[in-house]
Amino acid sequence: MLIPSRYARLWFCWLLAGSLALIWAPRLQGQPSSKSPSVAEVFAAVPFDQWAREPAATPIPWKVHLHSYGLSVHQRLVAGIALVIEGRELVKRVQDGRLLALVRVTDEHGREYHDFGAIDIREVKPENRKNVWVSTWDAFALPGDYRVELALYDKASREHNFMKSRLHVAGLKKDPLPDAWKGLPDWEFWAPITEQRDAIYRPDIETDLHLAVRTHREIQVELLADLTPSDLFHGSNRFYTHYLSVALPLLKELSEMELAHGSLTVAALDLRQRRVTFEQDHVTRLDWERLRPVVSVENGPGTINVKKLQQKQENPDFLRDELLRRLGHGDGPAAPIKVFIVLGSPMDFYAFHPLPPIEPAQAEKCVVYYLQYELYGSYATGALGRVRKMLDPIPIHAIKVRSPESIRKALARIVEEVGEL
Repeated sequence: MLIPSRYARLWFCWLLAGSLALIWAPRLQGQPSSKSPSVAEVFAAVPFDQWAREPAATPIPWKVHLHSYGLSVHQRLVAGIALVIEGRELVKRVQDGRLLALVRVTDEHGREYHDFGAIDIREVKPENRKNVWVSTWDAFALPGDYRVELALYDKASREHNFMKSRLHVAGLKKDPLPDAWKGLPDWEFWAPITEQRDAIYRPDIETDLHLAVRTHREIQVELLADLTPSDLFHGSNRFYTHYLSVALPLLKELSEMELAHGSLTVAALDLRQRRVTFEQDHVTRLDWERLRPVVSVENGPGTINVKKLQQKQENPDFLRDELLRRLGHGDGPAAPIKVFIVLGSPMDFYAFHPLPPIEPAQAEKCVVYYLQYELYGSYATGALGRVRKMLDPIPIHAIKVRSPESIRKALARIVEEVGEL
């Protein structure tokens, strides 16, 4: 099953303008098991290359849309392919079982990328004839021109559609991270993922951004993510998920930094319960299997008693406590420089209490980058002044992020400045 990406939902909203309803058809991708075929096996079972040499055919009415959606929060360009079939056509073929869709994308170097999907029409009801069925394929793509070939095959009737088209994926103008895509494949199909947190994080994509930090001295980077399901979200899992849709990809990107000299630690904090919910030292690849339960729906703001929160306002003291505790490690003249990158939501709804001053000696050889996500629809301004006061005299660079472009600029700044320490 494929959950359509937010890009596809926006792209096809125009279909709802008429009397037709929009239904997302399941796209089943072959998984490595004894019950499902591989992509290679599916393509070997049909004369795809023969169809490609023949004139275009459309005995099954359809519409195909190709689109380049631009930069995503994953700091990758996203491209999409969508197949649209009207419900009345499926109702006519309900006895045929399944329609098989096969996609082949060829890049400028002649490299081919394949995927497939099966649209199960056995459960289509007569009342679905006025609906529109859409099946989508999304992918990360590098800038360039691609040849897209798409086939739709009805095994029962032996009919097949075939189309060829071109898709141009434009690059970024004045890219602040021009080397970030170095070594990446031109095209990477997304796997069909139904689990919400996985769909945000995309564990199926195992390639990393190229974020080389050319340090000349020992640097210890500690990435601290405030994943607290706090009062800011008003008990809404939807608002919390919206925050995670930016926080998790950004956490993944930052964890991909390659330090020439030093190490990277990643930790997740729950400021409400004053505890570290996840920690991984010497990160080369973030352990998503261990991190996923921390941000599960079961641990979200929907489980919090909002009335109790209002009676006892949350505070960010634990964040400061953790910074100071971690600063205490590796003291001495030969200790590495500590770089803290704090990823969090606005702290406007936190209560800032008077705290003992931080000793100036503790702030030496330390710098903090505070990346604050500006939550859409929120009146929060970030309380950055109070955050600075809470951490004074530790140097703090506050950066607000909201769009993929602002995230890219923040990453470029951190990579450059940390490399100059």
